[in-house]
Amino acid sequence: MDMDAHTHTQGHIAMMVIGILWALIGFGMVLGHTGGVFSVGIHQLVGVACLSLIVIQPIVAFLRPPVQKTIRSVISHAIVQCICRS
Repeated sequence: MDMDAHTHTQGHIAMMVIGILWALIGFGMVLGHTGGVFSVGIHQLVGVACLSLIVIQPIVAFLRPPVQKTIRSVISHAIVQCICRS
């Protein structure tokens, strides 16, 4: 990995961490404002789904195999096939 790619990767990770922190801070502010109790509507469900994906995405990225591994292309191909069929 050359220096530019390394710098880009570090910047990407930093921005991801900042985004996760802002989302968690926002969620905490909502819970603090409502006292932890709020009605269940479509807006709230979408918010919880987004927060869940925000938390899960870095875990999946960390567990993803390196580019050089053959399994990564197999997994990518399988994902594309699943998306195209639905």
